[in-house]
Amino acid sequence: FFPFFFGIIVGDIGYGVIFLGLSLYARKRWGSWPLVRDFSAIFMVSSLSVIVFGILYGEFFGEMGKHLGIYPLLLNRMEGFLLLLKITLGIGLTHVLLGILLGLITAARQHDTREVAIKGCSLTFLVALLIMIGGLAGVLAQPFAVAGAILALVALSALFVLGGAHSAMELHNVVNILSYLRLMGIGVASAALAFAANTLGGLVGNIFFGALIMLVFHLINLVFGIFSPTIQSLRLHYVEFFENFFQPGGREYRPFRRV
Repeated sequence: FFPFFFGIIVGDIGYGVIFLGLSLYARKRWGSWPLVRDFSAIFMVSSLSVIVFGILYGEFFGEMGKHLGIYPLLLNRMEGFLLLLKITLGIGLTHVLLGILLGLITAARQHDTREVAIKGCSLTFLVALLIMIGGLAGVLAQPFAVAGAILALVALSALFVLGGAHSAMELHNVVNILSYLRLMGIGVASAALAFAANTLGGLVGNIFFGALIMLVFHLINLVFGIFSPTIQSLRLHYVEFFENFFQPGGREYRPFRRV
């Protein structure tokens, strides 16, 4: 999911090509270091994801792609961010549901019947909530809204009966799904900064200074495009996703001897 999230946020062909070039150079120059080799491999895949989403968004250093005949295949982020909002919410719902399902499987493998029931109720609650919203929004028939609400209340009641007050933590998955809106927000901000770079460069009236302004702003966006999507994508994994199934356990590491 990391390259997928990274691509959604950056989503620019020009930036993706630069990221890919930097990753290949780092791998060739410092590939003997395991850490560099691993990071370069991750960012090579992420760069390809950025290029693919850049094609879908029709972005090449922002809207400069229009001069090269590049147009959006999916949506224009500067105009269709409401559609992107719905897409990112759908991605968040899928990711969180997958995490709960993995938690249910983990509990089943450990023969923890109570945890299996809690995860099952949590999964049922989110699905019921989705059905209710679909009915209220008119996507599904009206009776689905009532059925979804009843099923959500039953799952919620069972959740508190089985897990007590501690099980309330399962409910924050609803808020976790909203956290995936950062994929849309940061991505639109990146597109807006690229747009600002091109617009300000074109307003100067001098080719040299205009190109310099565009270069500076795009470099700033590139730096943001490395750190911010990385941090936010990792956060969605460690906070919203892993907490539904990851259980630190095992045994303490004891070396043969201490040096």
